[in-house]
Amino acid sequence: MARFLLERALMPLAPGWALRRIGAHVQAEAFLRAYDAAKPSRATKSWRAPSTSARTEDAPALRTLRDRSRDLGRNNPWAKTALLKLPAHIVGTGVVPRTVDGAERTRNRALSAWRGFAEECDAESDLGHEAQQALAIRTVVESGEALVLWDVDRRRAGGWATRVLEPDYLDERFNEVSRNGSGRIIGGIELSARGERVAYHLFREHPGDMYPMLNRLSERVRVPAEFVDHIFHKVRPGQLRGIPWMAASMLGLRDMSDYIEAERWRKKITAALAAFVTTQGTPATSGLGAVRTETSATGEQRGIEKIAPGTIKRLLPGESVTFSSPPADQGLDAYLRWELYAICAGLGLPYAELTGDLSNANYSSMRAGKLEFWNLLDAWQWLMVEPMLLKRAWRRVQATSGVPGMACEWGFPKRHWVDPVKDVTAEIRAIRAGLTSSPEAIGSRGYDWRRTLAEQAEYKAAADAAGLVLDTDPARTALSGAANAEPTPGN
Repeated sequence: MARFLLERALMPLAPGWALRRIGAHVQAEAFLRAYDAAKPSRATKSWRAPSTSARTEDAPALRTLRDRSRDLGRNNPWAKTALLKLPAHIVGTGVVPRTVDGAERTRNRALSAWRGFAEECDAESDLGHEAQQALAIRTVVESGEALVLWDVDRRRAGGWATRVLEPDYLDERFNEVSRNGSGRIIGGIELSARGERVAYHLFREHPGDMYPMLNRLSERVRVPAEFVDHIFHKVRPGQLRGIPWMAASMLGLRDMSDYIEAERWRKKITAALAAFVTTQGTPATSGLGAVRTETSATGEQRGIEKIAPGTIKRLLPGESVTFSSPPADQGLDAYLRWELYAICAGLGLPYAELTGDLSNANYSSMRAGKLEFWNLLDAWQWLMVEPMLLKRAWRRVQATSGVPGMACEWGFPKRHWVDPVKDVTAEIRAIRAGLTSSPEAIGSRGYDWRRTLAEQAEYKAAADAAGLVLDTDPARTALSGAANAEPTPGN
């Protein structure tokens, strides 16, 4: 037997070592036999699965993935749609804070400081923090990650000026290890000995920009981590950089575009009806249509005829006509549908959300799909946006406004129902059963229950003063909508 030749040869000299090696081989083979995917077979012969860390896998692929993701976003309609819809679902028109404790005066002061900051923080376009949220999340989806740079600016409300940067600003080729072992720099991110992010080494200008002063493109500055928010979806321990969300769908998007382009040309060819005239002699033309003479590269002349719509021609004796037979449609609709299913799975978007195709949907399927998608939204919002972007911003603003330690909740975009009547009825029953509360239900729509309550009280007082009786006021109307008797004073 060819197995264990080395161990057999060394058995007289080192029997313990040889036996341990044989035992390890036997255990490994038993393990491989237990899992089909681990067996060395014809099906797994070309399967390459290196045991690399997240940093080793991401570093060489980042730039190429970013460039291809951006190209798809510019030229592929489905990729562009995903880049529009994912940020709209995650942050919408902006996530706003709601204070949860403290005196009313302190809460109002904290919210006033945030509103002032949110209106004036944008150092580039003055669009405000809500627009920066949408831009940052779009950059995360397209490029895998985004950087928010904070600069102290006492002239602005809130004391800060912020900018959203693409990850290209990070010097990915800058890697160092400190001589005393106190830290290291990996891909432009400086880490302490314990792995904490200490600083970011950023280019002064975008490395792909042609217009700024060329001598500044290679300049690099060290920015402490306390002034940089690095936003990305972390999926592996030790991961330092984010991967474009279209990475798993890029080949499918590209192949589908090529297939559609080929199908488009096939349709053009199908629409171009061609007639081939066969003659017994050698006439220059058949008289079937309008004649045009074409000269080849060798100087040979040939008559080309075109048939106009509604033309009736009689052929000469000995002539016959054969028309072209373009290939028929080969299941384009089924192919595109299944390709889009795979693309949606890679993006995390429901098929109906990306395509708008509701031909095979009903209430149950739409609700089930939305519930699954909402679980993903919860993970993106509360495990990425809230800790990496919102919480850090709130702490900085409150520290500079003199209200440090003020807690808040965040109102993410309202999630629209499939059937409002059914969903509202279910929510009312949950509130009445004590499974949830009215403040929680109001907060799930992105509103502050205190503000909502104040608005309702103000509106009710104005309606009473105007003598309005509406069937939306249960204190003044019966369930049937008929007005109750006027309430007595003091009740």
